[in-house]
Amino acid sequence: MMSLIIAARAHAEYFVLHSFVDQVARIADPAVRKVTNLLCTLFALSTIESPFSIGALGFFEDSYITAIQLRDIRAHVHHTLSELLPEAIGLTDAWGFSDASLASALGQKDGNVYETLMSWTRQLPFNQACQRTGGVDEEGFQRYIQPILRAKL
Repeated sequence: MMSLIIAARAHAEYFVLHSFVDQVARIADPAVRKVTNLLCTLFALSTIESPFSIGALGFFEDSYITAIQLRDIRAHVHHTLSELLPEAIGLTDAWGFSDASLASALGQKDGNVYETLMSWTRQLPFNQACQRTGGVDEEGFQRYIQPILRAKL
């Protein structure tokens, strides 16, 4: 039964990769084709290399690739990732997610990471309550800080 599942998964991965390669070849814009080709390469190599891919270990176990080739594949995956790094924001933006839907200050279009984090921090109920009392948590101060200050060290 597992062999059938592994074969079905391998066929699906082959079909996706084959379709990916066909579609990349049809892209007219050379810059877009280059980045998409890198993504295609990354998909193909990570499918072979990833321990999470069902049947990937079979390439190694069945001697289709050697340990040295597997090491080279991993090195090529890392190299491909480094080539894609400058394109990370563009690739993320291509999905069309808004900054709000990502709920992350990192990579926002305006680039104001720290300002956004401070704004979000000010909106927390605890911080809003402290704002009303002059920026101090009276209960926390009296319970935790004051005993330390009064202690004879």
